[in-house]
Amino acid sequence: MKRKKRKVKSNNLDIRVNRPRVNKVQARKIGNIVRVIALIIMLLGLVYSQNNLVFINDFTYSSSSIPKAFNGYTIVVLGDIHNKTNGVYRKVIKQKPDIVLVTGGYLDEEGNYSKSTELIDRLGKDNEVYYVLGEEDLDYKDLIIASIDNANYINENNITLMSNVTSEETFIKDNVDSQIIKEANKGNELASMYIEYTVNKLMESFGLNVELSGLDYTDNKDNLKDKVFKLFSEDTTSFKILLYNDYFGVGEAAKADIDAIMTGNTHDKTKIDTITYNNGKVIFTTNGIGNHGTKRVFNYPNILSIKLTNKGLSDRNVLEIILDKLNGNGINYVLNDPEFKRYVEDNGGVE
Repeated sequence: MKRKKRKVKSNNLDIRVNRPRVNKVQARKIGNIVRVIALIIMLLGLVYSQNNLVFINDFTYSSSSIPKAFNGYTIVVLGDIHNKTNGVYRKVIKQKPDIVLVTGGYLDEEGNYSKSTELIDRLGKDNEVYYVLGEEDLDYKDLIIASIDNANYINENNITLMSNVTSEETFIKDNVDSQIIKEANKGNELASMYIEYTVNKLMESFGLNVELSGLDYTDNKDNLKDKVFKLFSEDTTSFKILLYNDYFGVGEAAKADIDAIMTGNTHDKTKIDTITYNNGKVIFTTNGIGNHGTKRVFNYPNILSIKLTNKGLSDRNVLEIILDKLNGNGINYVLNDPEFKRYVEDNGGVE
């Protein structure tokens, strides 16, 4: 007799999970919220970076008026510090400047300037530093000057800068293409003549001066041209640099017979180019470091690092070197320098 199978009741529960369903409208709303949050984070990052980080703008200023002895001479320009100095010292020192120029603007909104002057004084311990005063600084002129021992106040003064050349050997190494040096060491007459020419140009340039003058902020810009003209010597061969506080007066200042202007006072104004040209003069403008009265919007704090050069023959890039070899030009490419070509002809040429 067969036994009947017993029905065993299962204890397993039949559980159904009701997953929340998101329709297209809700998904779109969530996506918009995420995008808005991301945009807010980006804007906060932008505001933070423009009011706390400091950027370096590098320039190479090439002019036939710059003495050869000043090839590679580095000028660092900063200004509108407004008592905000975080990380500025390290950034300036990293540029290995030959000279540091400060365009003024030291007070913050509460009238404090101690951090600004401490920065200038610290930079002046190991560097040649010159500074002028901005509009708000003039009310504290004597106190600011008294608090800076290691830098030079240069308002309405004129100085002659010294080149950074230490020897002929280092000058050749820094200013002559390495291939020319190798060929000269092998006895190549053209390469040797080029090095001789470069050294002669260096010696000639020691008779040429680079002058620096400074000017504080001034309300009266009508007579700026005459004022700037009187700051410099009548030597037409010298290269003339003006350190000036107010960008909005450079149009008048540039009418004087000078070569370059280093200026600031743009931090709370309409954004402008960092480098502009006016009346044939080169104007370098720093956007400053700190704030005074307003927050920065699309106007990054910056420091300028400007390298001077007067190279008759620019350094060749890799492509130019390859093309020279393919065309069999060898060392003859140095004749692309018209001054050197005349030098070779005046000295009987080469075989």
